[in-house]
Amino acid sequence: MAKNLMSAIAGLSEAKPDADKAKSKAKKPKVVNLGKGGSFTIKHPGGLHAATHTPAGEKISQSKIEAASHSRDAHVRRMAASAKGLEAMHHGGKK
Repeated sequence: MAKNLMSAIAGLSEAKPDADKAKSKAKKPKVVNLGKGGSFTIKHPGGLHAATHTPAGEKISQSKIEAASHSRDAHVRRMAASAKGLEAMHHGGKK
């Protein structure tokens, strides 16, 4: 049994992470073009969903965005401000 355990431990050091899996899990930054107003990049898509404990794919409620805009964390406040601005632009949503 010790021989099998030692060979298993030796095999762990040789194991390499799958590069394709690592690339697929990382979310890509999203560039938002504001026309004449310039553009900016959303570096961590889904960050506000995580901060407000909202499942991915669901819309964040106005009350949660308002609460996030008064957060102690400055990064969460900035994400909430961006969400308010992006919502006002009606990006491809219902008219």
